[in-house]
Amino acid sequence: MNVKKFFAPTMQAALKQVREAVGADAVILSSRKVDGGIEIVTATDYDEQQMLADYSGDPASAVPGESPTLGQLARLQAEKHLVLERQKQKSRERIASITKSRGKKALVDELENRFRDSGFSSYQSVQDRPRQTAKKEKNRHEAGKKLEWSVPPPASAQTPDTTASGHSFEGPQVAVNTQTLNEMKSQILQLQDMLKAQIKETEKKTSTVYKELKDRLCLMGLDSSFREALLQGVLKEKDMSVAWRQIVGEMADQVVVEDQEIIEQTGCVAFLGATGAGKTTTIGKLATRFVLRHGARNIALVTTDRYRIAAHEQLRMFGRILDVSVSIVDGQNSLNNVLDKLRDKKLVLIDTAGLNQNCADWQAQLAEFTECKYKIKHYLVIPATSQLQIIKSSFHAHAPVGLQGCVVTKTDEAISLGEVIGFLCIEKLPVSYITDGQKIPDDIQPANSSVLVGKAVSLLQDLALASNKGLSNCDTGS
Repeated sequence: MNVKKFFAPTMQAALKQVREAVGADAVILSSRKVDGGIEIVTATDYDEQQMLADYSGDPASAVPGESPTLGQLARLQAEKHLVLERQKQKSRERIASITKSRGKKALVDELENRFRDSGFSSYQSVQDRPRQTAKKEKNRHEAGKKLEWSVPPPASAQTPDTTASGHSFEGPQVAVNTQTLNEMKSQILQLQDMLKAQIKETEKKTSTVYKELKDRLCLMGLDSSFREALLQGVLKEKDMSVAWRQIVGEMADQVVVEDQEIIEQTGCVAFLGATGAGKTTTIGKLATRFVLRHGARNIALVTTDRYRIAAHEQLRMFGRILDVSVSIVDGQNSLNNVLDKLRDKKLVLIDTAGLNQNCADWQAQLAEFTECKYKIKHYLVIPATSQLQIIKSSFHAHAPVGLQGCVVTKTDEAISLGEVIGFLCIEKLPVSYITDGQKIPDDIQPANSSVLVGKAVSLLQDLALASNKGLSNCDTGS
């Protein structure tokens, strides 16, 4: 029998050395922790019967020509049983310690290492392991011959398999070792069943959390792709409250907010969007705030909506109230000509017509902005009451002019904000302002992602109550 020692910092590294050096036929005799790592002792070209005799620990078995009595065998079996009970108690204490300090996964790793260190495969004893190759059979046969040569036969005519009393010596040894291994196997199988039950319970709890989170995000109205992306971040979370706070925080983090208010900027700012999105009212609110901060002489209002008389009248009314100039772009006055006359103004706010995206007038209005010689910042006005497909359609239609950001309007009229929040997170379109009413200039605020997501959660709670679902732990996480 060839014995080799291996040393490595970790058990995994040591076992890798064993596999590379001696292959799968090696038997691990022992493993222990030493200074700086793990020491493993392996054997190859071994004889199973001799290993069983060594395992018995009886000094009498090492003396040539002598055999133990039945009394010695009984004492040996009792001692083995006592040692086994002590080992079982230590194993229980170690398993409890590992489970408490490092969790179930560490316990599973520990059990796998024990099997690996013991030379067992699929919980089989050495006697039960199948003969896998002809080389292994040959090695065992040769090892048996070496042992027979080194140990002289007894003087009596008895066969090597029997003692002086005529009783088999090998039988009790095999019984002792088989009993030990069977009890170890039974213990580990019980632990396996216990761990499987605990893991199943954990998976069930995690699955319940996942389902409830998915239901909430669906009810909120989030796009399916964005919803799944949020859920991926909390797949292993078992606490509903913790998982929900993480998702709410992630949504707030992904909403991009513009750093500087429009009324603190200079230049030309155009507001684009569908009819009824709230473009004109938003301009009135911003113009009022600008006048209150910087005065009326530094701002001007412009409209390119030459199709609706009502739009002209509303903007002119704002001009009269604020004492600011209002200009109209039409066939006689192009956008370039109008802006030429307003070069002395610090800020020019431009209202636009909400036209059908397939009509020629809308295409002409878009070309007017793309061909303008002045640099214009374009903001998309998104009503929170719109469906996701309408929001996407408006965004892609106006994208060719280059969008600086957006204004989210009518949040006070919306029953859900999930559609607009999901869109903003996916497209990364910065939000400049949020409006929540018709009052000028009160019902407009600089964008705040936490406030917007908090409003969405509040609306979600209202929806849940209306549908008799009810949501526990449905806070904003702030």
